[in-house]
Amino acid sequence: NAMVSVAAASYRVTFRPGISLPDHWQEKLAAFYEQEEIPVVKKTKKGEKEINLKESIYDLHIDTNPCPAVCMLLNASSGGNIRPSFVLERFFATLKWELPPYALMVHRLELYRREEERLVPLIWEK
Repeated sequence: NAMVSVAAASYRVTFRPGISLPDHWQEKLAAFYEQEEIPVVKKTKKGEKEINLKESIYDLHIDTNPCPAVCMLLNASSGGNIRPSFVLERFFATLKWELPPYALMVHRLELYRREEERLVPLIWEK
């Protein structure tokens, strides 16, 4: 089953035109990602649980070409799936700023499976 094999997913997230973002959000996002731990409460089917979001963010950076985008590599496993919108909602909450509805345009770039200790594209063949 291909979905059982999924360990991670890469995303490129942009903001809809007209969204006014907080000043210096890019630098603050980098600092958010550089933290040792990012404790958050995640809703689950059984309620809520506190997790360290940092463990589920494998990479996060800003790409400014052609427009500002947040690029992320996130845990996409069946036991720890994290949505890019969840990461950005939690980040902007630290700035006391709420994302407007439908502010994000999320593009999933690739799915990965774990092979030994590395991530490889799901469609990659030996």
